[in-house]
Amino acid sequence: MRERILNLLYQRKKEYVSGEELSQKLGISRTAIWKHIQALKGEGYKINSQKRSGYSLISVPDLLLPYEIKRDLKTKILGKKIYHFKEIGSTNDFAIKLARKGIGEGAIVVAETQAKGKGRLGREWSSPFGGLWISIILRPEILPTQAPRMTIIAALGVAKTIRKLYPLDAFIKWPNDVLIRSKVGTIRANGRMRKKRSRVFKKVCGILTEMGAEQDTVNYVVIGIGVNLNIDIKKFPMEFRKNTTSIEKELGRKIDSVEFTKRMLEEIENFYLLLKKRGFAPILKEWKKISATLGKRIKAVSGNRIIEGKAIDIDSHGALIIKTKEGKKEKILAGDVTLMRN
Repeated sequence: MRERILNLLYQRKKEYVSGEELSQKLGISRTAIWKHIQALKGEGYKINSQKRSGYSLISVPDLLLPYEIKRDLKTKILGKKIYHFKEIGSTNDFAIKLARKGIGEGAIVVAETQAKGKGRLGREWSSPFGGLWISIILRPEILPTQAPRMTIIAALGVAKTIRKLYPLDAFIKWPNDVLIRSKVGTIRANGRMRKKRSRVFKKVCGILTEMGAEQDTVNYVVIGIGVNLNIDIKKFPMEFRKNTTSIEKELGRKIDSVEFTKRMLEEIENFYLLLKKRGFAPILKEWKKISATLGKRIKAVSGNRIIEGKAIDIDSHGALIIKTKEGKKEKILAGDVTLMRN
């Protein structure tokens, strides 16, 4: 009901809509309207009230609220059900609980901050206010060995969104990072720090995919995505600052986080539906176009294996193929990859 009230107020933003008109259009009492308005104010919406004029929407909170994400969201699956938290331990953990209870495909969990954000291999993921911390629940008809495809789909969705919305070069580092080719760095000259043009890759997004599966069946996949939107990099632990950036930092201005979230969900869904319709081949083709890994010398750590060589391809399951200096081809489905200087 609050979403419907907001939609009516949005249609005549900064004008007044009477309580009587809202009551008639929504089929609830004026007292119920007033209660919903108070609840919306409690969430951060600025709504003026005048006794004879009614209600006027003045501004919306700078939060990733479900009402804002759903407005003008052009998706068929993703975001029809949204769980929002100002703070949560981990969006992935909550989404997994929902998935195990049988919630439908496309539900998302979004938080303003995470107290116990998770990275790959059990690492902690710093999640300060100003970022996008979101988990998407999907139920793809794939084999468990094909689960890495979902990470690739998510990474493509994030990278394509960045490229379409902003003048930034976004690339994908296998298996789960989205990088921005940072345009401006600093250099010390004559005792002063000066800006210079740079082609350094810096991380702007990480993805953690977790699944529930049986031997030959995937029951659910939870894709956790963390994007550094409007974040002061100084909020990150010191060890992450050198190789990390945010979209705000690269653009030099704050961005609309709700708009980014909506467009990202649309891009991810487009690739997900493409997978269902045409298989993985066209997705793999798009991934290769903006790969920061293929053709590069890399060091890969997978389990207790350390492999150095040139990343030459990715196969139909999403595994990375590496050619060592001895000419041997190695394949890894999961692992940490470091880009090395050629």
